[in-house]
Amino acid sequence: MGRSVKVKLFGTLRLKFRPWETEIEIPSPVRLKEFLALLEEKYPGLSEVLLAEGNLRKGVIILKEGRNIWHLKGLDTEISPGERLVIFPPGAGG
Repeated sequence: MGRSVKVKLFGTLRLKFRPWETEIEIPSPVRLKEFLALLEEKYPGLSEVLLAEGNLRKGVIILKEGRNIWHLKGLDTEISPGERLVIFPPGAGG
């Protein structure tokens, strides 16, 4: 198993942040909140889209290995090397 986490961005995130697929190296498991800070280094401005006052914005969907982090431990969900994250921005529509 690798020492990186594979990340894919979807929706409007693909228009703003490139490349929309990346890998972030982590030596050991970290909480999602810490991982998002690492991801911010690669994609400046991403945190503004995903977070408000230190919490996930309503409508943001982050899947860890296909499981919604809202159904795990939210920002305290443990992210380990070798895992995959998929991130969807808040949606709007009508």
